[in-house]
Amino acid sequence: LIENTGQANNLINDKEGNVWIGTGKGLINYNPANGNIFKFISLDTDSKSLSSDNISSLFLDKSNILWISTIKGGLNKLDLNAKRFKVLMVNKNKSDSPSGNFVSGIYADSKDNVWIVTANKTLTRWIRNEDRLISYNQQSGFKANSDLAFVTGDSLGNIWIGPWLWTLHKATVDGDKVTFKYYNSDNSCDSDKPCGWSYRWILPSRTGKIWIAYADAGLDMLDPENGKFTHYYKNKDDINYYFRNYFWSLYEDKAGNIWAGHSDNGFYILRQQTQKFESYQFPDQATGEVYCFHLSDNGLAYLGTNNGIWTFDLTTKKFINHYTRKDGLVNEDIRGILEDNKQNLWISTDRGLVKFDQKNQKFRTFTEEDGIPGTEFSIGSFSKNKKGEMFFGTDKGLVY
Repeated sequence: LIENTGQANNLINDKEGNVWIGTGKGLINYNPANGNIFKFISLDTDSKSLSSDNISSLFLDKSNILWISTIKGGLNKLDLNAKRFKVLMVNKNKSDSPSGNFVSGIYADSKDNVWIVTANKTLTRWIRNEDRLISYNQQSGFKANSDLAFVTGDSLGNIWIGPWLWTLHKATVDGDKVTFKYYNSDNSCDSDKPCGWSYRWILPSRTGKIWIAYADAGLDMLDPENGKFTHYYKNKDDINYYFRNYFWSLYEDKAGNIWAGHSDNGFYILRQQTQKFESYQFPDQATGEVYCFHLSDNGLAYLGTNNGIWTFDLTTKKFINHYTRKDGLVNEDIRGILEDNKQNLWISTDRGLVKFDQKNQKFRTFTEEDGIPGTEFSIGSFSKNKKGEMFFGTDKGLVY
């Protein structure tokens, strides 16, 4: 059942039917109903993790507190009444489960569906009010020719899927029936084809246009009404062509301006009124990639990068703060940023999920103890629905 956990020293059942197993290499939580398995381990970077992986005994008291005795690590306690994160993971015994644990993209639509793409050419639709999963792959007519990187949706209910390579996909949804349209690239950059072939982000704008960020060919804007692409890229004769045309992320602000993060130590803003790009460079040359944006109502833009989080003042157009490990971030490789209904930021990283209190400037890290199956989150794999629920993709499932 569980590999590489050492000797099982103690086993106990809680009132929810979960099995808790104390081992020589951490604490295991097993849910027999759905097959989900969580492993809790000691982390030097998290004071709220286990004090030691070598567990000698377990005891569950009447208050539903799990007491964990460790060897050379003292006594730990885990409140099983505390609200935990939920996880949608692979269960290979169910034919309708998502194919692949690595959730590379998520989109929560207005009808309480969650669309999931995984790194094995499969699109999965989670119909939450029925708790039903539908997978679209080669067997069901979805002709993805590469692992999938991104998924989103437009105001008309269409789903747009970007692969790591080659073909842009559009899915038209009619009940359970989904039909697909394909936009193939041949690197010609003709107006009827995508210019790039390595997709990183897709952004349906309020005007109905579809913006695309590539790792190899700058930006595209697709007009779905006529099927024509407008291409934005650096001169191909530029010696740094590839580097300067590597874009990671897109964002549309309330004014309809398009923000585009790239690998050249900064980002661009395409102003809606002037239709001209403005370029901004980080003061710290150590920052390269901009993986995500979030614009808060406090007048700041939060930029998630490979070197922490930068804040950018929307009025002065100046960089303000640079948050790194020294400020409480568990990891500086930022994968996604969402804001909850209480103005807290939720930040996915390469080493866990972090809550940031904007008012008090405090970070809190969430780990396996809180129900997260792993610590590696996926770039651009995050979404918030109209109820305020947030979804994040990891290498071991969907966290919400």
